[in-house]
Amino acid sequence: MKIHLSILALLIGALLSPLTLAEQTPEETIYKNCLSYYHGSYTSLKAHKAFAYAIDDAKGNDSCSWSYSKSSVTEASSEALKTCSKKVLNAKCHVVDNDGKWTAKAGDFAVLEKRTSALDPSQIEKQMKLAKETIKGNCLTFFKQHLEAEGHKAFSYALSGKGHYVCGRTYSNQTPQVAATGAIKGC
Repeated sequence: MKIHLSILALLIGALLSPLTLAEQTPEETIYKNCLSYYHGSYTSLKAHKAFAYAIDDAKGNDSCSWSYSKSSVTEASSEALKTCSKKVLNAKCHVVDNDGKWTAKAGDFAVLEKRTSALDPSQIEKQMKLAKETIKGNCLTFFKQHLEAEGHKAFSYALSGKGHYVCGRTYSNQTPQVAATGAIKGC
């Protein structure tokens, strides 16, 4: 029995290990402007080149830099890291690409969650019918705008016992955590 369990554990480990060591894609790692720079500018540059990136997961701020046409990958990496680090973040810059080879691995960065798309009109209508029973005043308009927005978004609403209300919303954020924090601050 122990031998069978050991073999089963080895098989499961062998099947899962490629998943845990898999490379992250640029789309799972880099966000917004930096992703545009990576695809639009960096990838077509001549070797030796390097692309560095950092993201502050708590605030959603990021920094990136690249260097190209250097005498070595080491020189390109060093320059890209130096420039990336000039933006003060609560995060360290890492080289994520050397000479066109993506080097970020799972665990180097938090994998960005897929951005959500806007709801279709029938879903918005259904949510608005439910919301009219609870959400008051101009907050109902903000809630509809929230439903129509794309990206990571959040809506917050508070109603006092005296009927006073307040709301906050954010959208197009880098992470759901940043969206939630912004919506609560807005409220």
